Amino acid sequence: MRSSRDRSSYFGLFALPVFPAFALYVCGGVFASSLADDAAHLARLRGDAPAVQREIAEAGRLYATMGATAQVERLVKEASA
Repeated sequence: MRSSRDRSSYFGLFALPVFPAFALYVCGGVFASSLADDAAHLARLRGDAPAVQREIAEAGRLYATMGATAQVERLVKEASA
């Protein structure tokens, strides 16, 4: 059985180029932090270290604006690993 992270990354692989603009338009950016988080995961799979750091920083910034401190702490751990 695949984890939810695997499913979201699989979905993100195909939808990431188009979905951010759609999510911002329809949902007012509610999903933007999750999209940046998934983009970091996909960049890690590609081996693109600069993109990983950039997307983790963006996801952390967006999670912090929502007050999701547990997610920010998780991203800090991922960035330092």
